[in-house]
Amino acid sequence: MKKSLFLYLFVFTLLICLFQLVQGNNQFNQLSTEIQKLNKKLDEKNEYISSLELTNDRCTYFDYESNQEAQNYHQDKNISISLEKHIWDDLLSYNNAENGNPFIPYQGDENNFMINKVKLLNHKWLIADFSDSKNWGEITLRYFINEDNTVEYELMDALIYSKR
Repeated sequence: MKKSLFLYLFVFTLLICLFQLVQGNNQFNQLSTEIQKLNKKLDEKNEYISSLELTNDRCTYFDYESNQEAQNYHQDKNISISLEKHIWDDLLSYNNAENGNPFIPYQGDENNFMINKVKLLNHKWLIADFSDSKNWGEITLRYFINEDNTVEYELMDALIYSKR
């Protein structure tokens, strides 16, 4: 009787171990599949991040903030705020002129053209977007910062987009 009891316990233990082995193997395979899916997603996200970094590099190539040589050119200027903000504020102040912004060589249909956005390209040039709420265009300006931190502008080119 004692022998058969040990035999039954041995078989029962063997069945439990076999069950644990199969269950562990299934769980391992399931987790391995999940890890492979997550690694694939991670690779896709890394590729997407790389493409975004490349796009960002292209977008900031002609940008004052990422051009150290252009920043060094204006290093001796005593401007309390960033140069881009200084020029932005200065250009926007011209929007209040009676006949519209004097740097925009076009007349608006109903309203005066006003500058909306400004982007410094380097230490000498900027591009600005303008509109009159119906028409829009862009201008490129050459700018000079005087000793008293006033800014002078010279229109280089302008374009207005045709209506559709």
